[in-house]
Amino acid sequence: MRLPTENPQSFDSAPAETQATGTSGGMTVQPRGKELAASQRSPSAGPAAAPAAGGPAAGSHAGSGATREQPASSDPAYHWSSADTEHLLENFGEKDHRVLAREIGCTPEQLHAEARRIYGARQTELRSGPWSPDELNALKRYLGAVETDLIARMIGRSVESIDAKLVELAANLKDEELETRAHVDFKRLYGTRADEDLALIFDRQVGIVRALAAELCLSKDKGFMRRKAGKGNRTKMPRWSAEELDQLREIYPKLSNLDIAKELGRSVKSIVSKAHSLRLKKDKARLRKMGQENVQLRHDR
Repeated sequence: MRLPTENPQSFDSAPAETQATGTSGGMTVQPRGKELAASQRSPSAGPAAAPAAGGPAAGSHAGSGATREQPASSDPAYHWSSADTEHLLENFGEKDHRVLAREIGCTPEQLHAEARRIYGARQTELRSGPWSPDELNALKRYLGAVETDLIARMIGRSVESIDAKLVELAANLKDEELETRAHVDFKRLYGTRADEDLALIFDRQVGIVRALAAELCLSKDKGFMRRKAGKGNRTKMPRWSAEELDQLREIYPKLSNLDIAKELGRSVKSIVSKAHSLRLKKDKARLRKMGQENVQLRHDR
């Protein structure tokens, strides 16, 4: 499945009143409306933000080439330029909230509050009836990165409609391998999404998701794991032994990161991070092969 890159959007904040569930492959999806209306949790940005307000002027966002000093987290005010708003609309739900906040120069809480203000102000008639392919793609694109009630605002459906669609998706997950052309999107999303959300996004049972992650030696991002574990809990990563470091130095130049990860029993992300810290490089033959593999991958997609 190729996830689109555009950003749709609109809303109804009424929480789901039903407790219907859908089960497939050992996976149960509970309606998220009540839970999120009560907690206003943010899967990728931490706790819900305070309302946005006007504040001191700031320059253009980092994406335009300018660098802005990070505002103090104790300052609840932030002045949003038109360039900031455009950058938010293009990337909200696509990028991790903390990364996007750094690019704009605000805090994750200010980013989240501004997104709620923008999408909450859009008074579009809620759609009902069959879902269009664009609506379904938008739901899958934001699932696990944005709260359900905010997704409802962004795509112009009610929270009840979102919950019902999630139950329907969970009841029809496929028990088959994910096609190779979808691996790029899978690897991109895996670190910041729960396995249960990935199952719905890629229309596969949770067991298939976990088996593919193990095959590709993927791991969850540290920030995602900390937020999942709760504030103050840090995820401990296994230390590298001297023998492992020697082996990494020996095989890194000529093997793929996936093969190295399997050899050392680590994630690809761990291999890349450690190689970068050690300033290791791939040799020319390996770089040529990587280029050929990337061309073939783009062709397959």
